[in-house]
Amino acid sequence: MADQPRFSLPKLNNQNYQSWKFKIEMLLIRDELWHVISQPKPEPVTAAWTKADLKARATIGLCIEDNQTSLIRNCTNAQDAWKALKDYHDKVSDVYLLKKLTRLELGENGDMEQHLQQFTDLLQRIADAGEAIPVKWQVAMLLCSLPDTYDPLTTALEQRPRDELTLDLVKSKLLAEAEKRRERNGTASVSGEKALRTEFRKRVSVLLADGVKAEAIGSGQGSIVGVNGAGDTVEIVLRDVLFVPKLTSGLISVSTLASKDFHVVFTDNRCEIRNQRGEVSAVATRRGNLYGLCTPEQAMISVQSQHTVNCQHTWHRRLGHRDPDVIRVISANGHAEGMKLIDCGLKTICRCCLEGKMARAPFKKQVARGSKERLDIVHTDLSGPMISTPSGNKYFLILIDDFTRMAFLYLLKAKSEAASKIKRFCTVL
Repeated sequence: MADQPRFSLPKLNNQNYQSWKFKIEMLLIRDELWHVISQPKPEPVTAAWTKADLKARATIGLCIEDNQTSLIRNCTNAQDAWKALKDYHDKVSDVYLLKKLTRLELGENGDMEQHLQQFTDLLQRIADAGEAIPVKWQVAMLLCSLPDTYDPLTTALEQRPRDELTLDLVKSKLLAEAEKRRERNGTASVSGEKALRTEFRKRVSVLLADGVKAEAIGSGQGSIVGVNGAGDTVEIVLRDVLFVPKLTSGLISVSTLASKDFHVVFTDNRCEIRNQRGEVSAVATRRGNLYGLCTPEQAMISVQSQHTVNCQHTWHRRLGHRDPDVIRVISANGHAEGMKLIDCGLKTICRCCLEGKMARAPFKKQVARGSKERLDIVHTDLSGPMISTPSGNKYFLILIDDFTRMAFLYLLKAKSEAASKIKRFCTVL
C-alpha cells in the first residue's frame, strides 16, 4: 500500500472547533473511517468495525489539545468521543452567536482574511444550531462590519442587482480590496504606526516566537522618532527591515542589534540601546512582557509627571501657558493671593507653546492674474439638482471672467441647457 500524504492539522482548542471538525471529518473520510461515526454501531460487532473504530478514536484523541482530553477520556468508542466534543463546543446558544456576529467589526488595519474567517465560522455555527440566516442579511451584516474607509466599495456593491450580490462575490471583492491596500501601505508601513520605506524583493519566511511562520513581502530601510538617554528627540534609522503584513506591531531583533555592535541593557522596567561609544541611542519602557520604544509624546508625559504642584511649569499650564517671566513677576510682587512658585529644577521647553506660536507665511494681498483679455480665462461651476424653484429650475450655472471679474448666474431646468448659456455668456461679454 502506497504511503499516504501527511498533513499538519491544528489541534482542537476552545477557539477552532468548526474548522477542526471539518478537517478531521475529511481526514476520516480519506482513511475510510468516517462510517464508524456517521453510521450506527452494527449488530453483531465485526472485527473490521472494531479495528476502524479504534483507529478513528485514536485519530480524534491525537488531534486535540491537552485541555480537551478530559472531554473524551471516558468514551469507549469514536462515535461517543465525537458526540462529547460536539456537545461541549456547540453548547453556546444561537442568540449569543447572533449577538457576537452583529458585533463583529474589522479594524482599520485589521486582517481581512482573518475577519472573513471569523464571520464564516459564526455563520456556520448559527446554521448548525438550526437558525440559517438569509443571504441578503449575511451580505448586509458583512458590509456593516467594515470600517468607514470601505464605504466607496460598499456603495458600489449595493448598486449591483440582488441576484448577483452573493456572499462569495462580496468576499472576493473585499479580499481584492484588502490586497490592494496592503500593497499600497506595504511601501510605507511596518507596523501601521511608523512609516518605513520598503522595497519589494524576494519573499522570505519569518519564524515567530510561537513557532508560526509568517511571510515577509518586502524589505528596505526607514526611520522612526525616538528618545535618547537625555530625553531628547532623535531620529532612529533602521535598515534591512522586513515588511510582514500579518504582524500587528513592529519588532526589533535584539540579536541583530548585537551583531551591529550595539549593546542592549535590560532592567525591570527599562531597556537602553547603546552605541559603540556607550551613548544611549534609544530608550524603551516595559509594557507587559515586551519593551516599547519611547516616543517624544511619552517622554513629555514622563517629564511632566516629575513636576511639583507649585513649580513654574505647573503654574505655566494653570495660567493658560502664560509667559514664564510674567509668572515670576506675579509671584515676586504678590499679585496673586495664595500663589507659591517653587523651582522644580527641570529645564524643559513647552512644546504646546512652540507649536501654538508657529505661523505660516501671509497670503499675498494681490495675486497676479494669468488672463490678458476678456474670455482668456473663465471660472465656471455647474451645480444641482436641488429643490426646484417656482419656475421649475433645478440647476444653476455660474461663469466668472478672470480678466473683468464679471460674474453671471444662470438658472437651468436641465444640465443640457448649459451649452446655450455658455454661448450666450460669450456673446454678452
